[in-house]
Amino acid sequence: MKPSSISQLSRKPAQKSLQKPVDRPSSEICNPAVAFFFAWKRGVELAGTRYFGDGTQDTFSKANCRWDLRPKMRVINNNFEVLTEQERVFLAALVSFFDTDRGSSLLEQAGVRGLSDLGLLNVEQRDVIAGLIMHNHDW
Repeated sequence: MKPSSISQLSRKPAQKSLQKPVDRPSSEICNPAVAFFFAWKRGVELAGTRYFGDGTQDTFSKANCRWDLRPKMRVINNNFEVLTEQERVFLAALVSFFDTDRGSSLLEQAGVRGLSDLGLLNVEQRDVIAGLIMHNHDW
């Protein structure tokens, strides 16, 4: 079975790109919690492991549930302004799945006024956010 994208929102033929689609776990093990964690872990990898869990690559590699990769709000808050606009929007969107109040505040800081502002994200980041939305089952 060929892996497919987390997001089924776009069904365009594959184009040459430096970015590969985000794969999802096989359907045999796919349930909302597993699919959410899979998308979450990919999002953590894209945003930077230093902002999640204990901030180490070792913890990221060994993580087996989303609680192992909770956002490190102190690190995020201390570094938020030095990130690029795209990095801020993506990180804020990820945080919003963990804590809607903090995530909302960060999204506002990043200048996000609506969902269309997520268009700033690259395809891989958008695919992660779509996967999180599709499989969200409360933190």
